[in-house]
Amino acid sequence: MVSRGDKELLLGQRGCVLWFTGLSGSGKSTVACALEHLLHERGHFTSLLDGDNIRHGLNKDLGFSPEDRTENIRRIGEVAKLFADAGAVTMTSFISPYRADRDLIRQRCRPGEFLEVFMDTPLEVCERRDPKGLYKKARAGLIKNFTGIDDPYEAPVDPEIWVACFDQDGRQRSPLEMAQQIFDALDDMGYLRDPAIPTLAVASALQRKHSDGILDYACLSRRPARPLAARATAGAAGNGAALSNGNGKVHLDTISVGNSTNIRWHETMVSRGDKELLLGQRGCVLWFTGLSGSGKSTVACTLEHLLHERGHFTSLLDGDNIRHGLNKDLGFSAEDRTENIRRIGEVAKLFADAGAITMTSFISPYRADRDAVRARCSPGEFLEVYMAVPIEVCEQRDPKGLYKKARAGLIKNFTGIDDPYEAPLSPEIAVTAFNEDGSQRSPVDMAEQILEALNDMGYLRDPAMPTLAVASALQRKNSDGILDYAQL
Repeated sequence: MVSRGDKELLLGQRGCVLWFTGLSGSGKSTVACALEHLLHERGHFTSLLDGDNIRHGLNKDLGFSPEDRTENIRRIGEVAKLFADAGAVTMTSFISPYRADRDLIRQRCRPGEFLEVFMDTPLEVCERRDPKGLYKKARAGLIKNFTGIDDPYEAPVDPEIWVACFDQDGRQRSPLEMAQQIFDALDDMGYLRDPAIPTLAVASALQRKHSDGILDYACLSRRPARPLAARATAGAAGNGAALSNGNGKVHLDTISVGNSTNIRWHETMVSRGDKELLLGQRGCVLWFTGLSGSGKSTVACTLEHLLHERGHFTSLLDGDNIRHGLNKDLGFSAEDRTENIRRIGEVAKLFADAGAITMTSFISPYRADRDAVRARCSPGEFLEVYMAVPIEVCEQRDPKGLYKKARAGLIKNFTGIDDPYEAPLSPEIAVTAFNEDGSQRSPVDMAEQILEALNDMGYLRDPAMPTLAVASALQRKNSDGILDYAQL
């Protein structure tokens, strides 16, 4: 795949997970949404995973028992890590009441990648706000196991960012103030670069691009981060907005779907259209399907490199890789395969909603499962890519030795041998194994076919156009650094 470092270089930022945690009504989603807008307005690519929104899709099969809450957080942690691995500044907004669950996510992330943001709002303030009327229901006994009432909330012991409800004068701070100070902390910790520098550098690279359209990344350089301790000391000496806890972390003095119930959809995030405008492309799901050995992962990886070299932001979800994380609890029974595809479809949709050209590489043998993912996507968003490679060719390749084991009876329910593969009836893109003269096609040839199809269908724009427009907007930016999108 395209490396994380190369994606961060393209986006001009460092991928991370901002894990907002706190009681219901503490302001997690409100402040996260405000922060996302601040980041987007300054040219940064973001993803916001909200507890309520996720429970409409990926985790709609989970309730609110301790076991289901743990599984809910585990899955979201894996998805957040996928976004961070793609270079996104990723925000998650969940009560996530149990310290052990949050610590498990931290352990799954790289050092410095997981930033716990504690919304330290007292229970009495949250209960007075009660935006969904849940505290009132919990007090009346209509909701059981409600965090803060009859189920515990274990506050972070040492969060990276501590957001208090009141300032030193006892005044409640606004969501925008809270978001701005988190933004400043991210900048000081080196997760954000000056948006003008890398964008202008990409524009310059595009102007010097080769005749084949491949970018020259030699001019891109990382922005050095200011020492965090210096910022914390300056804040403490100034207005008290940033206070170091002595270990390099910052305390900020700021202020029924399926089994899921009490769910409200949040629509105040940065819109998909604005993210696509920033990236210069249309988000979509390229669903590679075919037999084991048909070349799904190889061609998808090749296509991702072709797209990245032309300045497009991509995500590649691979069957083997996903089963090490998000879906490690699933086996290979028909039921588990269906659940595997369902979860991946939901994750792919989240990436596409963020504007990414998303590639998934799975056998996904059952037509009904693929159609279910298509049904969850917006019209024109799901593109089925059928790797139409005959089984005899796949078995001859047998890169993992699985066909040999299946023929020997060592593997049961193996697709194409003793379990069926239902080929697509009308895929958007069909990739054949052979040329007209009978010679086998190369992965590059196949990937270029898909690239041309994407371009013809309008998912790709000339990479020079939007990037140069963003660079122009940055040159005209206001004194507060907010981009002017009028010319995009």
